[in-house]
Amino acid sequence: MTWNTLKPDEGADAPRAPEPVVTHPQLIDNPHAPEHVATDAEGFFLTPGLVHITLAAPRVDHRTSPGPVNRVVMARIVMPVEERKRLVLRRAPVARG
Repeated sequence: MTWNTLKPDEGADAPRAPEPVVTHPQLIDNPHAPEHVATDAEGFFLTPGLVHITLAAPRVDHRTSPGPVNRVVMARIVMPVEERKRLVLRRAPVARG
């Protein structure tokens, strides 16, 4: 019994099928979309195919003076792992300044 399923003309040098071209729908900018400011990425959680990111920011409790500063979860983002990788690669030039 042989485990080689390649035909004689399908070796490592055989031409491969072209990668499918992925096109994204047109981006429509919404000037009224909410904008949140986070100072910390508190946690990351992976599920099959998705990454969950918890974002936090400092908030002051003004009921007392001086008010204590707490870190408050202000958003959670869930996105496909592959898209997260693309985001990291696009962000790299910005991080280098």
